[in-house]
Amino acid sequence: MPSASAFARLPGNDAGCDRDYGARMIRGMTGFGRAQGQAAWGAWAWEVRSVNGKAVDLRTNLPPGCEAVDFEARRRVKEKFQRGSFQVQLRIDFTRDAGGMAIDTRELGRLARLSRNWATRIPQATFDGLLNTTGVVRGPSRTGQTVDEAAQKELLDGLELALDMLIKARLKEGEAIEGLFNKMLGELEALIATAGVQAAGQPELVREKFL
Repeated sequence: MPSASAFARLPGNDAGCDRDYGARMIRGMTGFGRAQGQAAWGAWAWEVRSVNGKAVDLRTNLPPGCEAVDFEARRRVKEKFQRGSFQVQLRIDFTRDAGGMAIDTRELGRLARLSRNWATRIPQATFDGLLNTTGVVRGPSRTGQTVDEAAQKELLDGLELALDMLIKARLKEGEAIEGLFNKMLGELEALIATAGVQAAGQPELVREKFL
């Protein structure tokens, strides 16, 4: 009886086959991979999802300043996979530089005046309380910051971990599909055997009916 793996090796049947595995076999296209880490410059987390797709359809969502990482991430996904619709997301929480903190004096003055105006109804705000108000103390802006080469290497190493997890998830789904095929083929073989036995007895039944 042909097995599911034999079915997967039929010409033209390479659905879900990933490039980093030589042998052709049934592989799923649905999976999820995640990796996270922390460095001196901040914490990061990769999330990679894939669903069924006839070709590689890739969408990325990376912070500003990660254009080089985005380019390399796209290349690696296309290098490892032949089919599937992918979503690749990177989140970075940069470490704040305490030396770069600044007080918005205009906002602080505005809040102090409001506190004095309302002092007859509510207790006047303390200086510490005003400093803890959102928008008074500002950190350095990270918008558009470009990560350096060392950070890029750390991020791409993390991406490899997420992609490895995704590959394992797709393989696991493929194993489940292969098991289902084997079960179906086994049931089909049993039905064929039963039909063969019944067909072999048909001439005798016909003979008994007409003689």
